Amino acid sequence: MINLINIINVFAQLLIWVLIARAILSWFANPSFSNSNQMAFLMKLYAFLCQVTEPLVRPMRRLLSRFNTGPMDFSLFATMLLIIAIQRILIRILLLVA
Repeated sequence: MINLINIINVFAQLLIWVLIARAILSWFANPSFSNSNQMAFLMKLYAFLCQVTEPLVRPMRRLLSRFNTGPMDFSLFATMLLIIAIQRILIRILLLVA
């Protein structure tokens, strides 16, 4: 049971760190500077992170589009909160079962 809890924790933390990396890279990965090798690498990394995380973020973005948040996109933050909530719920269920 402890192994399953550890797997859930590691997976949730990995997802959260990937979402944080995507958010930070979105500030720096600028296609107008793509002529340098470092920026090209950042653009490729950002594109990869977007491709990996978009299935998680897209439903949250659709849900939050119903609310007027202006130019701010809170879908990454809301997805992180949802991952944390699911992680805690799963762990509590596993602890109750054990």
